[in-house]
Amino acid sequence: MSRSTVVITFSFKAVRQTMIDQNLSRSGINAHMKRIVRMFKWCASEGKLTPTVYDTLKLVPGLKYGRTQARETERVRTVSEEVVNATLSFLLPTVADLVRVQLLTGCRP
Repeated sequence: MSRSTVVITFSFKAVRQTMIDQNLSRSGINAHMKRIVRMFKWCASEGKLTPTVYDTLKLVPGLKYGRTQARETERVRTVSEEVVNATLSFLLPTVADLVRVQLLTGCRP
């Protein structure tokens, strides 16, 4: 591994650690890191930097559940059908119909 590869990897992990220190969630940190990698991919495709930088960033794995100090978010729970039905009267008719379709088909918004 070349010196520049080590520096890039160390810097990328330092950015990730800063996000952990700022108490961002694991899933949020992983999303930010993927966004950064995509930015470097674009830079490499435009000839703004060498492709080895992008390739090196891809080597850093995302944070794994239960294996990091980053906080975990609570799972998103389903809303009870009673709450949905009580809400329908406050919605515009078209929006209420869309909610009913989602409820009947089990699809997500």
